[in-house]
Amino acid sequence: MEAKELQKVIKENLKYTIRGFVWNTKRPNVGNTKKCGFIDSEGYRKICLLRKIYREDLLVWVLFTGRYPDKLIHRDKNKINNRIGNLKE
Repeated sequence: MEAKELQKVIKENLKYTIRGFVWNTKRPNVGNTKKCGFIDSEGYRKICLLRKIYREDLLVWVLFTGRYPDKLIHRDKNKINNRIGNLKE
């Protein structure tokens, strides 16, 4: 999926908050105030959109920049601190 298409899907389905993404739409058995996704075995938060699993840091980057990064780095080395100010290429 192109980055601009993914950006549109993110805007339609997720709401970015300081704590991370929450669902923007009503989903069965999930409130729209609960953080999205799960923490994987490597310590990254992942979210399923359109039956594909994405790392949350990638979704944050695409939402704010409209493009895929070459490589993402967490400034504070905390894999679940996905605030845009903590991410860099």
